[in-house]
Amino acid sequence: MKNAFSILLAVLLILPCVSLAQVWTGSTQAKDTEPVMATADGTLETFNIRVGQKVTADTLAGKTKVTSIYSPIDGTVNKVRVYEGEEISNETVISLAPVSKYLLYCTVDGAYQRVENTIVHVGDRVWLMCSMDGSHRATGRVIYVSGDNYNVEVDGGSLFTGEVVFVYREGSFNEEDHIGRGTVTQNNNLRFIARCDDCKSSTPGVGNSVIVMKQSGMGGDGSSSSYGLGTVSSVSSNSFEVTDITMWSGSLSVGDKLSFYSYSESYGTDVSSLTTAISSGSLTSYGSGSYLRTNKNDITATGTILKLNVKDGDPVERGQLLCTYASSAHPEFYCESEGWVTEVSAAEGDTVTEDQIVAKIATSVEISIKTDSSDKESLHIGTEYDYWTADEPHVLHKCRITDVLVDTASDTLTAKFELLDADKLLPIGLTVTVTDEE
Repeated sequence: MKNAFSILLAVLLILPCVSLAQVWTGSTQAKDTEPVMATADGTLETFNIRVGQKVTADTLAGKTKVTSIYSPIDGTVNKVRVYEGEEISNETVISLAPVSKYLLYCTVDGAYQRVENTIVHVGDRVWLMCSMDGSHRATGRVIYVSGDNYNVEVDGGSLFTGEVVFVYREGSFNEEDHIGRGTVTQNNNLRFIARCDDCKSSTPGVGNSVIVMKQSGMGGDGSSSSYGLGTVSSVSSNSFEVTDITMWSGSLSVGDKLSFYSYSESYGTDVSSLTTAISSGSLTSYGSGSYLRTNKNDITATGTILKLNVKDGDPVERGQLLCTYASSAHPEFYCESEGWVTEVSAAEGDTVTEDQIVAKIATSVEISIKTDSSDKESLHIGTEYDYWTADEPHVLHKCRITDVLVDTASDTLTAKFELLDADKLLPIGLTVTVTDEE
């Protein structure tokens, strides 16, 4: 009994000297954030980061789409006009010379019996298949039409001189798309580009066919030894450009002076018939201009050239990769610091601009605790406290209070603590307990 009384007395003597420890519960939140920005205009081909992900300074965040240019024809690289890394704006990257080995003289005879299959226009794209066994196939474009007859220039595929081919409107080669037949010959035609820069009151529309006549060597009756047919590709207030000129007779040289006239299929390609029609006013005179250059397929682009896959003189096939470019020399963009992704504002397939913010990263973390304003006397800026996390409740760490904000309306306060540990990048939203116990 005496021993029990002694123990009780000892406890009573100790209690006044003990202060109960205070405990507050809060969570981690982002303190300092850093943006992740796209480095080029374009479409996001990949976007690799997500909210809650921990990233490092070399984490690939995403990549804007790189554009690949493929050859539209079978041909030869006439000239590569850029170098890798060069920034260009709507400039010619590569000039291609088309392979036009063959010319077909065709007729609508044998076409599938429906009215639209007997009507062919200059510029129509067609598909060709040999009549023997269908093993030889090619593509081409109608360059001349006269009544039931028309000419096709072959721009891809494999054919042989002298063979008979069937002509189709579509590459599926269905019977109902059959629009005639023709015979393969060697193509000796040259093709040119010219501009009419001294137009009269009327100008043709884009896509219209016009007669081009070389002025030098014109006879007194207006005839010319060099003439052909072209297609209007662009029109301005007092000029127009003609491309894909197929010379029916003679040839052109850079700088040749030309006259331009309207065209009607009813006059055919005979120079005397055309001259008579021009003299009588049946064909409208559009004005005069000059020959610019031999027609090539010029590939244009705007951006930074990333990779050139061909060089001058290389033979190319339709669909072959010529080069790649992007709106920036660096389509990939990376996270610049270690941290936690707190926000994303883009996704694969989105259109972005250079320097657009697509995500935010927390590069530092702090503890935030909300409690009653009465705790203000216990929370002092600059004081160090112990804390533990929900995932490691038995491991103590150190933190220091940096700010105390009192909300008198709600009678609460919010305290902020900086982490004093080596690992200052705790996950965002992690439950944390802070205590003032010594």
